[in-house]
Amino acid sequence: MIPSPRDWPPEWKALYGFLYAGTLAGLFFAGLIIALKIGHAPRALLDYYRGNPEAFRYAKTPLQLAEVSHFHAMIAPLLFVALAWPLPLTPFSPRLRWIAVGLGMVGIALLLLDPWVLRYGPAWLVYGKYLGGLSLILGVVLTGGLVVASFFHEP
Repeated sequence: MIPSPRDWPPEWKALYGFLYAGTLAGLFFAGLIIALKIGHAPRALLDYYRGNPEAFRYAKTPLQLAEVSHFHAMIAPLLFVALAWPLPLTPFSPRLRWIAVGLGMVGIALLLLDPWVLRYGPAWLVYGKYLGGLSLILGVVLTGGLVVASFFHEP
């Protein structure tokens, strides 16, 4: 039987903490790349995917969209599962654990869909990009935070 995260050996805790910290750093740098390369304004996001001749931006091709979706589809679920697998071993309520997992899953789903939606969908769906990012960040922070908090939780 797998022990509760509170009872993990120190090296397991260190490895999980490293994974969690690395994931948080990855989210930070993803946001920084978006801010520096694209911009966070709705018009900037739409121009990046749909193109804007006045800004010398070309619309993303289906191949470019598929490459982004493929990369995210391969990495994001694996990383989230690596963070979330100890959640059932934590002492927190199942409802809170489901909220954490649900937020992460919704965020990942929107991460996979948003390049396509931003390129081909109605412009108002640009706000789904913000919803997806917020959902993913909250899901990762809550999931990893619950596991790390359980390191110190007394029964």
